[in-house]
Amino acid sequence: AVLWRGEAAGALAGDRPFSPQVRLYGELGPEPARARAARRLEAFIAAEANRRLPALKRLEDALAGGALKGLPRGIAYRLLEAGGVLARPAVEGDLKSLSQAERRTLKSLGVRVGAYALYLPGLLSDAARPFARAFALQAADGWRPVGEGPQRLAGQSSRALGLLGLVATGDWAAPVRQLERLDELLRGAAREGQGVLFSDQAREELGWSEAEARGVLKGLGYVLVGKPSAGEPHFWRRREAPATKSPKRPVRINPHSPFAALAALKAAPP
Repeated sequence: AVLWRGEAAGALAGDRPFSPQVRLYGELGPEPARARAARRLEAFIAAEANRRLPALKRLEDALAGGALKGLPRGIAYRLLEAGGVLARPAVEGDLKSLSQAERRTLKSLGVRVGAYALYLPGLLSDAARPFARAFALQAADGWRPVGEGPQRLAGQSSRALGLLGLVATGDWAAPVRQLERLDELLRGAAREGQGVLFSDQAREELGWSEAEARGVLKGLGYVLVGKPSAGEPHFWRRREAPATKSPKRPVRINPHSPFAALAALKAAPP
């Protein structure tokens, strides 16, 4: 019998080489033969990880080869650490500072800037999902997702959520694909003042319950407009994130400049 547990999530995040651990249970055969079998299994798992998860491997190669510099490099590293899905508020400041060329560089590496998250669409393909799910469950310490919709957060690691295609929103983790569809529905929905209608029809299209929809919307920063009664449409307004002020840089004064000498001659204020 063979049991293996891959550490590909951390390897593909770029912080350590891929080294799946293979355990051979049984004493059949000499030790050199069993060691060769373990090495072949490790090589097979590593090759499968590179083949099934090319989106993560592409970013890893770009980081290792030095193709990414500055802000794009930091964003790519954090995206790999998060398993391929990163909540947008965590990098909103960096995104605003990116140039058009830097955005094109990230896009060429398969990174998509969505309405609510940065993610790798290639990680959500039918070929990649089973393999990514296996590594996610290994990193989830016994937690298993229920269904294909939003999940209650219960201390799951961001890497496990990302490999499952989930992004944390408040007390919930929602599939990034469903969040992109939510953005499309809200853009095309009716508006009333500053609020946008989130209808029961839109909620049913997403496959969410009322509790899931309310929790995800609140986690994304939306608040109800007014207090609608039972049966009335629900309009939601998204709160604006508080602007973060960049810290002021201290002014350096050359003590040997003539201005410093003149400042020393000034009388102290009473």
